[in-house]
Amino acid sequence: MTIRKLFLLLTTLFHSHFIDAIEASLRGFVLDLEIVESKEDRARGLMYRSSLPTNSGMLFKWPETSQKCMWMKNTSLDLSLAYLDERLIIREIHNLVPFSEENVCSKSQNIRYALEVNKGWFDEREIKVFSKLSISD
Repeated sequence: MTIRKLFLLLTTLFHSHFIDAIEASLRGFVLDLEIVESKEDRARGLMYRSSLPTNSGMLFKWPETSQKCMWMKNTSLDLSLAYLDERLIIREIHNLVPFSEENVCSKSQNIRYALEVNKGWFDEREIKVFSKLSISD
């Protein structure tokens, strides 16, 4: 294993250890989510990961609502992205392109969260715009 690969592996393990995790659901389908709130964690997102378990994802949380933009720099995973408002209601769903550095911005100015899951996860479960994400206590 090269030093670079070892560094990336250890960095991913180190950071994922300190990221909060929650259980949530959409239309009764359970998701295990990592929550990222800091600017640094949001910028890193799912970079350098080689896989994402089927019913897992990452929930990006910002302190305020506004238009949000995401990209796939250094991200090899096939992902789908949902933009959610402050009430955790899905307002938009997009499919992302691995390694793309092109921003995928929300049309809405009222976005507080972004949810990344494996590509097709929303479609396979018929989860659409206006579905509400429920977070377990």
